[in-house]
Amino acid sequence: MIAGVYDIKITGLGFFPKTGVISIRCVDQQLSGSFAMNKKEVPFNYGTFLGENVELEGEIPLPVGSLPYVGKGTIINGVMNMSFETEKGRLIVTGKKRGMPESTETKK
Repeated sequence: MIAGVYDIKITGLGFFPKTGVISIRCVDQQLSGSFAMNKKEVPFNYGTFLGENVELEGEIPLPVGSLPYVGKGTIINGVMNMSFETEKGRLIVTGKKRGMPESTETKK
């Protein structure tokens, strides 16, 4: 299930990495929810999924105006890997769903 709260790391555009949270709710194949970072919460405008493929659209508020984005990627077994395209460049978002068990793989 894709719905839930994900602890995320955002990299790209030179002023990151940042950490935050994405909250996702599902109704049929439609997603709604929000990003929370730096004590601010911003809803995304549109979201959909098919299987493990996810797409989110919205705007990042800036001191002057906003920056529209389209994010595409996957959520597999509670692990999020997405790329968000903006007119200023690409943001990479990775994260893990809260409450998922730790990996049992041994680090090498």
